[in-house]
Amino acid sequence: VVEGTVERINFRSTVVRRFDKGPVYVPNAELSDNAVINFSRMSHRRIYWMIGVEYKTTADQLRHICQQISDYVSGNEEFAGPPDVPQFVRVDSFGPSSIDIMLYCFTITRDWGEWLRIKEDLAFRIKDIVEGAGTGFAFPSQTIYFDDGAEAFMPPQQKARDGRPVQQTLLPGARGEDGGSSS
Repeated sequence: VVEGTVERINFRSTVVRRFDKGPVYVPNAELSDNAVINFSRMSHRRIYWMIGVEYKTTADQLRHICQQISDYVSGNEEFAGPPDVPQFVRVDSFGPSSIDIMLYCFTITRDWGEWLRIKEDLAFRIKDIVEGAGTGFAFPSQTIYFDDGAEAFMPPQQKARDGRPVQQTLLPGARGEDGGSSS
């Protein structure tokens, strides 16, 4: 994949100037066999995010978050909207560690740097909205539940002779049996 500006189209190859200013010579045969995206001809830039919120988020909080994000995007002149382009903020799925909200919208700008700034502003706004709703963002996690066999996983030095766990309390700065600090 090559990203950049087409400088010249020659008989056998096309010269693409990458964003780091390095030239790339692409054989025309490769261009004819692959899809080419011409970003200078697009009318908008898309933002498609899945926003994962914690499972403790209530239905009312989800509705509030979706409405606030939708209001921000539809009320901001930097975003395009219907009928020109679709715009969605919807609860999409129940993921392994999160309730997923889909954000699908388009910016009016085609400029990459400006698009990055708009995305950053949107990210900060969404963070404020989610935290303001009294919930948070989810992250991949696992919960392990132990029944009565939890002592089987205790380190050997913490078991008494009868095999039961030993309750050990160390004062701040004290050292345990292994010589290490308790903190």
